[in-house]
Amino acid sequence: MIPRVLIVGAGLTGATTALLLQRELQQRVSIAIWETARGSGGRMNTNRSNSNPKASADLGAQYISCSPAYATLHAEFYDELLTNDILKPCSVIIEGLKEPEPGTKHYIAPSGINLIVKFYLQQSGVTVDHNRNLNTIDVQVHDDVESILAGYKSGDKKTPYDVVLLTQPVPKLFQLEGGIHSILTKNSDVLKKLQDVEYSSRYALGLYYPPGTKIDVEWAGKYTYDDPCIRWICIDNKKREQESNENGPTVVVHTSVPFGLKHLEDNKEDVQQLILQHLSTLLPNLPDPIEVKCQRWRYSQVYKGIEGSPGCLKLMESKSGLLLMAGDAFVHSNYDGCIESAKTSSQTIINFLKSNGKL
Repeated sequence: MIPRVLIVGAGLTGATTALLLQRELQQRVSIAIWETARGSGGRMNTNRSNSNPKASADLGAQYISCSPAYATLHAEFYDELLTNDILKPCSVIIEGLKEPEPGTKHYIAPSGINLIVKFYLQQSGVTVDHNRNLNTIDVQVHDDVESILAGYKSGDKKTPYDVVLLTQPVPKLFQLEGGIHSILTKNSDVLKKLQDVEYSSRYALGLYYPPGTKIDVEWAGKYTYDDPCIRWICIDNKKREQESNENGPTVVVHTSVPFGLKHLEDNKEDVQQLILQHLSTLLPNLPDPIEVKCQRWRYSQVYKGIEGSPGCLKLMESKSGLLLMAGDAFVHSNYDGCIESAKTSSQTIINFLKSNGKL
C-alpha cells in the first residue's frame, strides 16, 4: 500500500516539503495538503484588489534577503526561482534598510511574493484542499498498527495517515482537539520547547489607487523608526518594478510590533483608521485610495524559536505512524529558514518510511 502523508499548511514550508518529497519519491507516496485559508501562501501573502484583479500588493513578506552562506547552501532554489522569473535582484531604493550581514543580496518577486509558494506547489503536482481547517489529531490502533487520524471542521470523519506534518504557527497546535494533548504530555521536553515559542504581531494595510495616480517619492520602500505606529511603507508596484498606466499604484504599510501587540484584539476597522491617520502624517501629500485592505498578522514573525534550530520536531513516532511539526519557528523566520525546515522535514519523513518498510 502506498504510504499516505498529510501536510497541514500550504505556506512556504509545506509547499517546499511537498515538492521535495515528490521529487525524491515520485509516485511511491500519496501526499495531501490541507490549508485553512481560501488560497495558498501563508505569510507569503499577495492580495488582489476587488475592483481590479490585476492590481496587487504583498501584505506579508516584502522581499527576500539571502546571506552569502545561504546563497551557496540554497543555490539550486535561488537559481530555479531566478530562471523562472519568480525572483529578480532588487535594484530599487529602500531607505532605512539595516543590512544584516556583509554580502547579503536582496530579491523581489515581480508578480507577487506568493508566486513562490504557488510555483513550488505546481512543481510538486499536489492539489491543495483549501478551506480545510484542521481541528483534531488522534491515534488509531488497529491490529497493532497505529495510524494518525486527522479531522477538520465541517468534516464528518477522520482520515488515517502514515505521516502528518504540521506547519502552521506553533500556538495553533494547542488549539487542536483529540489525543494530541495526551501525545504532548508524554514528551515533556518537546512540550516545553513548543510552549516557549513566541511570535511578533503586526498589522498590514494595502492601499489601491486608480490609474494615473502619482505618488512622488524617491524610494520604493522605506523603514521608519520614529513613528509609534508605522514601521514600513512601500510603493509596492514600484518595489516590484511593475509600474504601468493600466493599473494604479499600490501602497503597503506595516505597523511596528509594539503597535500590533497593543491593538491585537481591537476592532480591525478602528485599527485601520488609526494606521491611516499616522500614514497621513508621514506622507501628507498621499491621495485618498479607492480601496483599502487590512490584514491582522497575529503570528507575523518568530520572535523566539525552538532552541537549537532542529528544522522539525517529532511529536510522536511508532513503527507505523509519524507526527511531526515544522516551519520557520524551527530554524529562523525567513525564506531560507523555511527551506531548511522543509529539507529536514522531507528527509525525516523519507527516513521514517524507508526504515519501517513503507517504501
